Amino acid sequence: MKRTIFTIVVLLNVCIVTSFLSAQNYPNIVNYYINGNPTYGVKIKTNLPFANGTHMPTITITGYSYGYTSPISLTLIYYIWSDAFYQSKISSSGNYTPRILLSNENGKLSFLLMI
Repeated sequence: MKRTIFTIVVLLNVCIVTSFLSAQNYPNIVNYYINGNPTYGVKIKTNLPFANGTHMPTITITGYSYGYTSPISLTLIYYIWSDAFYQSKISSSGNYTPRILLSNENGKLSFLLMI
């Protein structure tokens, strides 16, 4: 009887821990591959609207810079106010931080990583 109760408790704990771990798992939204070197950087177009005061997203970019042989791990935030980017910031936990340019293209956010 004790063995059965112990087994049930262990299984319940595994189910609870698994449900918490899967809640933190985000799918890969974009994968980028090129067989060569991007000459002018990498342009990323999004479906995020360029609209005043509607959102302040967090965009995470991870990868590897072959030219610098260093990991890239970027967190980008921005806010749009008076039709301009306001308080745009970038944080890097990798060894290489490329220059990033934000732009409005047809009412959608685009950004260019100057690799």
